[in-house]
Amino acid sequence: LCASFEIMRTTLADNFSKMWRQVEERKALNAAFAHDLRTPLTVLKGYNEMLQASENPQTQETATIMGKHISRMESYVSSMSNLRRMEDAQPEYKLIDLQTVASSLYDSAKIVCAKNGKELILQNDMPVSQLSLDGAFVSQVSNNLISNAVRYARTAVTISFALRDNGLLLSVSDDGKGFDKNGLQKATSPYYTEESNHSEHFGLGLYICKLLCEHHNGYLKIENTASGAKVSAYFKSPAL
Repeated sequence: LCASFEIMRTTLADNFSKMWRQVEERKALNAAFAHDLRTPLTVLKGYNEMLQASENPQTQETATIMGKHISRMESYVSSMSNLRRMEDAQPEYKLIDLQTVASSLYDSAKIVCAKNGKELILQNDMPVSQLSLDGAFVSQVSNNLISNAVRYARTAVTISFALRDNGLLLSVSDDGKGFDKNGLQKATSPYYTEESNHSEHFGLGLYICKLLCEHHNGYLKIENTASGAKVSAYFKSPAL
């Protein structure tokens, strides 16, 4: 029996070690890929600017189309670099006033919603108290969730705040069509998107939100409601 348990322990340890190496190799590959693409993109951008200066209308039109694709590639490379930073990020906890956090996030969300012609509804159920959190993590997640919501909302977005089990529960919902069946399963996977291949979005927003919540000992929950999609982010405060 002891021998069987030892074999099981060794197998599990080997599998874990293999998985860890694969994750690290993927991170290194993404970083190298992003780095190696920067130089050829810079060269292409330079040549494209020369073409745009041409007096030939057809050449200018072609150069304009090329420029859009080059810009998209630059955004993609930037997203890969940002992803590596997010995967390695660790929270820096500070005692924060919850009402101040809610007010700041609401103000930022209101600007984004107004710019996109959407109504913003606030639901604030938090007490007047303080909690140890990483404000940058919370802000990044909130911004990503609001950006997602305004793209799919028909008329309105709702942002809600609540105190749950010594942690902050931030939820963002919209009145759009909601997640499809595939989206509910894969929305937090890197580079997954329900939009077309020509979209400016690379499907990293919810994945980054999930990473930051998990680094903060919390979670990200995705669901559909009767009125649309809802994403809840939970940030656990460390034990004092």
